[in-house]
Order: sequence, then C-alpha cells, then structure tokens
Amino acid sequence: MYKSIFVTLLSVLATHEASAARTINSKAPSARREMGTINPIASRAEYDRIAKGNGPTIIVFNSKACTACDQHKDALEPVAAEYKRADFYSFDASGDDLKTFREEHKIAGYPTTQFINKGKKRSEMGSMGEQELGGIVYEMVTGKRKIPKPIKKEAPQKAAESPTEKAKTEKK
Repeated sequence: MYKSIFVTLLSVLATHEASAARTINSKAPSARREMGTINPIASRAEYDRIAKGNGPTIIVFNSKACTACDQHKDALEPVAAEYKRADFYSFDASGDDLKTFREEHKIAGYPTTQFINKGKKRSEMGSMGEQELGGIVYEMVTGKRKIPKPIKKEAPQKAAESPTEKAKTEKK
C-alpha cells in the first residue's frame, strides 16, 4: 500500500517538474542572448522588444541569398567577440511578409546595419569592414571616439628573376 502511494506521488511530482521545465524552456530562446556572438532575431515582435533596449545594440538586416551579407558577417563576428558590452543581432528581413516592415524602417538593401543606443536609433549603414564597425561600436560602448589605426600594407614582393636575368646580373 505504501509502495503504491509512493509511486503515485513520484509520478505526480515528475509530471509537475516536466510541465514547469516546458514553461521555462518556452520562454528561454527570446530571453536568452549569448555575449560575444551575433544572435538571430526570429520575428518583428522580437525586433521591437530588442530595439527598445537600454544598452548599445547592433542589428544587421540581411538576406540568406546575399553574398555581401556573408562578408559583412565575417567582419562583424570579431567585433562582437571583442565588445561583449554591446548586443549584436541579425534579422533576415527578406520575406514577403516583412515588406511593410522594410518600408517602415527604410531598408533598401542588404546588409543594412542599424546602431541603437539606449533605445534611440543612432545611425544606419550598409556593408562595412571590421575596422569601421569596431570604431562605431567602440564609440557606442565607451562614449569616446576611436582613432583608427592605419592599415599596414605589406610591400609588394619582387618577382623572381628569370634565369636569363640572373645570368646578366652575375656577369656584372
């Protein structure tokens, strides 16, 4: 008799725990963000919530068919890894159901990067390189303007001499 009561009690407890876990997990994806990465935005409602955030927020509007978006993402990933105090998101706004959304937010092409600080849109730009992105995010995070470092270009290497040219220089 005690054994059957114990088994019944365990099954009720297990059902309650499973129900509570489903409730928590159903809310987790929209509430969770990974620092140092570019997090996807799944819906217009989620975009609206994120755009009202308090901290520096960078949202890239992209399309799966856009090769420039892939290059832009490659430039953005190291910046996201460096500036963990800023939130980085990507939003595929290319669907037909998001046409009015694109018109409202003046998204004319991809990628379009939106910089939002303390809930206010700061600026919107197209594709950029890592150095330019890093400078803007640095300014958003610190409030100071970053002086860009010059890009070091390697001197062009001399082409290998042909055997006849070697022979001419050796004779001299």
